Amino acid sequence: GLGFYIWGPDGPQPDIEVLELLDAGRPKQDWDAGTILRLFIGAIANEGARMLGEGMVQRASDIDAIALLGLEFPRDLGGPMLAASEQGMFAVKRALEQFDHPDRGFWDPHPLWAERVKNGQVFV
Repeated sequence: GLGFYIWGPDGPQPDIEVLELLDAGRPKQDWDAGTILRLFIGAIANEGARMLGEGMVQRASDIDAIALLGLEFPRDLGGPMLAASEQGMFAVKRALEQFDHPDRGFWDPHPLWAERVKNGQVFV
C-alpha cells in the first residue's frame, strides 16, 4: 500500500520509508553518466541485435529509424545501433557483460556483439 510519494497539501513528497526499503534490498552504486549511457544504449542495442539475429529486421539502420521516429530516442545519438557503434562496440559489450543484475538473460550480449567486435565491425 505504499508508493514512492506521499501526497499532501504541499504536493508530493518522497516516502522515506519506501526509499529505505528499496535501499536495503539493493546495493548502493555510484555510477557516472558515461556508464549509465552505455548501459542504456547497450540494453536497446542488445535487443536490436536479437532482432537482427532472428531476422525480424534486415538492417540495423531500420532499428535506428524506428527508435528515432516511434520511440523518441534522442536524435543527437542517431539511434541505438549507431550510438552503440559510436560509443565503441567493445565498451558497450563489456558494460553489458559486467552489469550485475538478477535478470542476466536480458543483459547478456547477443552473439552478434562478439562477432562484430572480433571482426572490428559496427552495427551501422
